[in-house]
Amino acid sequence: MTAAFRGAEMALLTDIHPSLRSRIASLIEQRIHEGVRSATELALRNTHLAQEGGRIGIFDIDMATGDSLGSPMWAELLGQERTACSITRRAWIKLLHPEDRDRELDSVASMVQTGADTSADYRIILPTGEVRWLHSRNLVTRRSSDGAMESAYGTLQDITERKALEAQVLRAAYHDDLTGLPNRRYFMEQLTAACPDASRNHRVCLAIYDLDFLKRANDQHGHDAGDVLLKSVADRLLEVGGNQAVVARLGGDEFALLLRTDDPSKLRSLAEKSLAALRSPINFRGCTLSSAASAGGAISSRGSTLAAALFRQADQALLCAKRGSRGSYVQHRRHAAPRALRLSNNADRRRIEPVASRDPGPS
Repeated sequence: MTAAFRGAEMALLTDIHPSLRSRIASLIEQRIHEGVRSATELALRNTHLAQEGGRIGIFDIDMATGDSLGSPMWAELLGQERTACSITRRAWIKLLHPEDRDRELDSVASMVQTGADTSADYRIILPTGEVRWLHSRNLVTRRSSDGAMESAYGTLQDITERKALEAQVLRAAYHDDLTGLPNRRYFMEQLTAACPDASRNHRVCLAIYDLDFLKRANDQHGHDAGDVLLKSVADRLLEVGGNQAVVARLGGDEFALLLRTDDPSKLRSLAEKSLAALRSPINFRGCTLSSAASAGGAISSRGSTLAAALFRQADQALLCAKRGSRGSYVQHRRHAAPRALRLSNNADRRRIEPVASRDPGPS
């Protein structure tokens, strides 16, 4: 039969040859079943290819035991043999990353109690030690009269590559390429977040550093020398304050240190110790690079302090240090602010008084 008959043609055909009626009906039914089977096979094949290509597994949750049954890809994502298409609740919990375990268990518990669909990103640690990021979406298929979940199925997708890319993008947005330190954007966000939490027993301390010899290194030995100097400064600041404070490169030849502490005197101690570390010369291709910095510090008040105000105070103190003796540290004094712009001069240097002072500690 080369083409389908129209209704009128079929009626004419069966009128002329009544014996063909049952045969024609049988052929039509066979063609319909073949079409449905072909469409089903195509859909299943495409679904399989999508699961394999997208590394997506599907699974069912046995509510009586909490165990799960799933597809071969699901088993592979969980670090199992593809033929081992089941996992106990206990084994699944053991795979969860310690930092994600409680959150994921709470998500599943919420789904069981409320009957609401859930989705989450979490990490598992495979028996090989590999850490894998997974995206899980759990869909409730049957609920009881009170809304509690009775059965559910889910999808599981490997998103490890996506998470790695997101981490790279985030790092690029918040870190300095040359030194690897957090950049100004990250530092200011941390400072802004810290200041509202300042209290009588918890201070936010800030120091800003300005290098003294970066231009000389660039002019005399080229920008490679300047890069080596900047990396060395970053390493030394981290060595002194990295375990206690956030150390960042603000840009150019400026660095900063952020400390949250109940002992404000630690800021002066850290700043002076770091300046001493920065004074050691640096070897560059057989040449000696001079290294030093000036620094200005500020400490939050006992009440709320605005991040911009604290940064401005530290910057004013840095200006005082740079106008004073090179390589010194100056700390802002809040009670002296009304006379902040009075300048005094002597034969050797200019200094701002009393925006900042070399006297220890805040008022």
